[in-house]
Amino acid sequence: MSRGLLVLGAHRSGTSALSRVLNLCGASLGDHLMGAAQGNEAGHWESAQAVAIDEALLQALDRRWNDLRPLPEGWAESAAADVATRAIADFAAAQLRAHPLWAIKDPRLCRLLPVWRKGLTQAGLEPTAVIIYRHPAEVAASLAARNGMARDEAMWLWWLHLADAIVGSRGLPRCVLSYDELLTDWRGTMARIAASTGVALDLSTQARFVDEFLAQDLRNHALPTAALPAAVDDLLRTLVAAREQPLALDDYAAGVARFASVVDLQGRALGDAWAALDAIAWQEQAQKLAQPEASPPATTLARALADQADQLARLAASDTTAESTSSADLREAARRAREHQARADALETELAQLGRAHRELLSRQQQQTATVSALRARVQRLQRKADLFAVLGGRAPWPTGALTRRLKAWRERKTTDATPFAPALSTQPNRLPALPPVREDTADVFLWCPQDWAQLDANTQTAARTRAAEGGRVFVMARAVIPHDQPGFRVEALPSVPGALQINLFAPQVPLVSPLEASAFAALRASLGELLAWTQSERTQSWGGDAHWRDLADCLPNQIHVAGEGASLAELPLSIVISTRDQLPFLRACLRSLDELSDYPAPEIIVVDNASRDGTADFLASWAAQRRHERRVITNADDRGQVVARNQGLQLARGDGLVLLTADSFVTAGWLRTLVAHLRRAPRRGLVLPTGPADGAGIDYADLDTMAVLARAFTARHAGLAQPLERATLHCALLRRAAFAEVGPFDESFAAGGFEDEDYCRRLRERGWQIARAEDVFVHHHPAPAFDPFEAARREQRLQADRAAFERKWGPSPPRELDRA
Repeated sequence: MSRGLLVLGAHRSGTSALSRVLNLCGASLGDHLMGAAQGNEAGHWESAQAVAIDEALLQALDRRWNDLRPLPEGWAESAAADVATRAIADFAAAQLRAHPLWAIKDPRLCRLLPVWRKGLTQAGLEPTAVIIYRHPAEVAASLAARNGMARDEAMWLWWLHLADAIVGSRGLPRCVLSYDELLTDWRGTMARIAASTGVALDLSTQARFVDEFLAQDLRNHALPTAALPAAVDDLLRTLVAAREQPLALDDYAAGVARFASVVDLQGRALGDAWAALDAIAWQEQAQKLAQPEASPPATTLARALADQADQLARLAASDTTAESTSSADLREAARRAREHQARADALETELAQLGRAHRELLSRQQQQTATVSALRARVQRLQRKADLFAVLGGRAPWPTGALTRRLKAWRERKTTDATPFAPALSTQPNRLPALPPVREDTADVFLWCPQDWAQLDANTQTAARTRAAEGGRVFVMARAVIPHDQPGFRVEALPSVPGALQINLFAPQVPLVSPLEASAFAALRASLGELLAWTQSERTQSWGGDAHWRDLADCLPNQIHVAGEGASLAELPLSIVISTRDQLPFLRACLRSLDELSDYPAPEIIVVDNASRDGTADFLASWAAQRRHERRVITNADDRGQVVARNQGLQLARGDGLVLLTADSFVTAGWLRTLVAHLRRAPRRGLVLPTGPADGAGIDYADLDTMAVLARAFTARHAGLAQPLERATLHCALLRRAAFAEVGPFDESFAAGGFEDEDYCRRLRERGWQIARAEDVFVHHHPAPAFDPFEAARREQRLQADRAAFERKWGPSPPRELDRA
């Protein structure tokens, strides 16, 4: 049986360094690792798939990585836990079982150990545990610098992770070590791990590389001297003792279990208290921008905080046994409540001043509303004229001439000028500021702030100034939002960062407390869509580790890198499979769009030619010779049909993501990376499709240039949205390799008429895989040509035969548009 190590420790506690040393001593970490990121430049050294499983499970449980609340009662037996268990078993079987020694590292493991132990056991793996700790004061200082987290909040987060790790690892061979001893004596540390867990570690082969790795400056925060809360100090003493006396962990776990109900109540109360404190901080940031009527009175906020303090005080008195570990934290929360009462009184005076400013803004808003109404009427008149021009100009796939050029220019002005299509109620007096053009050699940076620019760490500020000075576009996303019932945003220059712009999104409610509720997230996502429609970003880069913005930052299109807690995932290797027969003009256009617009590192492209008679074979031979390592061609001597050709390409493909594409498709900028992002957001999402012209998007165009302009505006406003599907026609689709391995190839008993696609969708759903359509990706599919009467009759005959075969397999099929796709 394959054995391995679960690396358990709180965030910022040296788990990454330990994972890398174990890797150099012979432990496999999986196939795809998280990359380095700001705040963790030496690398995370953790499996991207393991992180994705943990993030998905926490999200299903309505929790985040920095949540102070206990997990819901009975969570380990929930449906979400069952899904995660299956995903862990699949991951372990595919990436770990073949290795004699492996290691898994993710700080979230501490809180999710029951599910990981169950999944690894199902995969036939034998886990052991290594618990690494760092002084909690150093961890708190590191989290404050990277995430803007309060000291006491970080202390409680440290306690939760290590207490859960101690309880969850009971019964496993385990070893406790400190971050200090790893840095000072890694050989002795590895020897102690091997002796305690029974695993075999190679300390000699890569010793030079371990020395070089640990020689880096991996300690960024010195030990503060302030006293620790009683509960945190008690756990720290237990961990120090457990290095020599492992039974100390069992005693501590028994104590935690004995007072589990009290710990849960305390955790919920503290979590609510920190949320209230966070709300006060939000109010301070938003009060300069917010409309007074939309903000709760300061006295109400202070009263709510005082209620939280009273609740904590009652909890402390409810159980004298728990008082020794919680009283210090409760007194600190009550003291903070009194301080914020004084701050709330000061806010009352400032809110009165804002009231006067608000009345002046309302007057200006009425004037702008009248202007907007007049502009909307003008646009409607122009739309009717444009529709008439489209009719007069015909519907050819690629028309040319003055009429088409004027229509394209009008469409571009409609989506870029300061008209009603620009963000509503912007505080700019006339129009939004002019933006420099999108650069092809760099991505637009969206910098997500814990509060505002001033609270970012010095390294991030320096990097942002450098990018802006080099001509890059930098958008500083301030946490304070502007209350408004319509999506939009405010733009203002940052005097301290020439070339950068600060953005405040619109949302109906302030403050917005972490984690974001569904309605709040939807409002912010809509405002982000308006921002993206204005910036017209083709490639994006997300900076900042603040967890409050995590889901919103994930909505950015064609995102190359995410810095901070959600570090960059390794690019998913992709294979694109195209089948064709006598479609050379369309095939040329399709391959040209892949070459110019994919913006993805070296996807493998496989073209299967079904005995074309129009020169396709000669063209493909020349095309493949240009880049033999990325381009592959299969030439069939006779027409074997689209379904067989598709299976031939899939069998040859080497990627972990399999893209199915018809030769009469034309892609748009950023399509691949955005589809991959949708696939990764849900571990059981097996198939993702883009939006197309037949999906009711309302994008009407007469040529591909106009399509690109209108599709960019549509996908920007739908950033991050995905629509669940039960069936689809697969003109373009991204299929997960694991789903294909489980479901198998397409059924070759069907001809190419749509039933093979619906059959495959049903087989996917039957195995528990999900299907979705990404609304922020648009791919053009050319409409099917008209058939001559004889060919139409043969096609109808094949279609009816396929329908009969499908209904024998699945039962009666309801009427559907797929029949004529």
